[in-house]
Amino acid sequence: MRPWSLVSVAILVLIIVALTAFRIGTRVTRPAQRVPRSSRSRSSLCPTGVATFSTGFGANGNDKTSPNIMGNIGVSRKAADLFMATAANLTVSPCPFGDLIRVGAAGATRFLCGLSRLQKLDATLFSFGSNGDFRFEDEVRKHSPHINVTVFDPTVSKEAMASRSSVALSTALAHAKQNHYEFVGTGIAYQKGLLEMKTIRGRRLFCGPVDTLPALLDASPYSTIGVLKVDASGEFEIFSKLLEQGLSLKSKVGILLLEIHMYHPQADGGTANCCYGPRDFDDLFAHLRSQGFILVGTEMGDCCAEYSFVNPTFPGFSTPRTSALTV
Repeated sequence: MRPWSLVSVAILVLIIVALTAFRIGTRVTRPAQRVPRSSRSRSSLCPTGVATFSTGFGANGNDKTSPNIMGNIGVSRKAADLFMATAANLTVSPCPFGDLIRVGAAGATRFLCGLSRLQKLDATLFSFGSNGDFRFEDEVRKHSPHINVTVFDPTVSKEAMASRSSVALSTALAHAKQNHYEFVGTGIAYQKGLLEMKTIRGRRLFCGPVDTLPALLDASPYSTIGVLKVDASGEFEIFSKLLEQGLSLKSKVGILLLEIHMYHPQADGGTANCCYGPRDFDDLFAHLRSQGFILVGTEMGDCCAEYSFVNPTFPGFSTPRTSALTV
């Protein structure tokens, strides 16, 4: 082999060695790329193989073979829409205390009857379903500065599958702290566990810790709830189980603000928890009547409606009166 050929080969070998060393060194020393928060896996709370449960099973819901947990057969979305449009707008009674307070803008209006009559020890607000938005709680506090506010919101919990960005989370928690709201990262359901919500198309919406109303009340420093706001999935199941769980709404709750979801519409045209029907609705209102609640305000929607109740015989009111629910 000619000398210049040997030199060329040697140079080529040196180049290859140098390039290899450079690539290895780069691979070792290159800083790890930061994975955007939105793309990180948040499956630690509800990993594969860990038992979860859902609510609102119906003939056209998450599990097409099963009735909902109340034992009533689910209906179609069309039937649910028709019911809300024609049969769910109940007769409203006057507030027996006279002082009816309207809170919230159109689309989320709630009516509080007897707020000013709550005695100091019973001036408590349990709020389920704030979803990181505390405008309702803020408005109630303006009308009743001494009321003790507890916000139950698993969607703001750091462990929830539907948790917000770090900025949204810190902002929500800072607001709660600034206004002296007690914050609990557990939601409400008909049983304790991990509640998982999916759309009818299988897309996961949420997975987080929940517990029953009696358990959450027992864990709090309060014995009664002056104002109970429930804007959460599975409200039909929650209230149907209360008697079994030993909680008397009649003696424990003064004002009830309840958003009823016949189903949850989604931006992609699908639904979640579809669909409850007239039997579910009738059973819920029969239960509330039996506990002494009267309907004092409504705001109707397509899939959902806001219903505002008062229990005039609640011991926490300064001047209890009696009445009956009109339907």
